[in-house]
Amino acid sequence: MLWERRGRIPVSIQRLVKFIYLAQLDGNEAVCDVLTQLIELDASAPEEKFVFEDTKTGWKEAA
Repeated sequence: MLWERRGRIPVSIQRLVKFIYLAQLDGNEAVCDVLTQLIELDASAPEEKFVFEDTKTGWKEAA
């Protein structure tokens, strides 16, 4: 993503990360469950690289 290369995270992403962090600290079970599932998926899945292309109908996975 362009913001990853420039090192400037959009405010909306900053807010989302802050929300997830604070909800997890507060013990929000739904957020904790999702984070646990993401960690397990990440640990069990092989390293993957996704490549997408912008088309007239929206983003599609590149062939």
